[in-house]
Amino acid sequence: MPGRAPVLPLPTPASSRINSPFRRYDCTKLAISTLESLNLDCQARSTCMSENTSSEEPSNASFDQILTINKSAIETTQQLLSCPCSLTEHSSLALSLIIGKIIALYQTTLRNDAPSRLSSPPSNTSSSNRLIRGTPITVGSYKMDAKDEQRMRMQLVSNELREAAALVEKYAER
Repeated sequence: MPGRAPVLPLPTPASSRINSPFRRYDCTKLAISTLESLNLDCQARSTCMSENTSSEEPSNASFDQILTINKSAIETTQQLLSCPCSLTEHSSLALSLIIGKIIALYQTTLRNDAPSRLSSPPSNTSSSNRLIRGTPITVGSYKMDAKDEQRMRMQLVSNELREAAALVEKYAER
């Protein structure tokens, strides 16, 4: 019909224009849950904001649990860094907190890898330093002595820090 404006298609929501698996969930919620998984102080006490705080010592996470938690956090952070929404200020802040916490947990494991430190940490250490429990490292039925265990832990953390370094590089490239 003359004089009538052409009908244009309705704009599609931004999330449907992005061909990405990230539109299925909220990246902010994923970042927050990842950060919470790295907060061993709160996990050990069940809740940080509880009004009924007890003076009990929190339960300890083991070295292998720390490696598992951090590996999962690294994988999730790599996914988050691939999402276009990670370029926003609040996402950038959350990602930097996650990366910092991953590195801090690795640092804590190295500080605590000596068995004598695990049983009686110095009084000037933070509470997160007391949250790492030593677990024996064995290869089959062979049990390593303390010095070999310490070297093995250092090597494992060194390998994992390479993954964390890749996260830092990817974060910096954005």
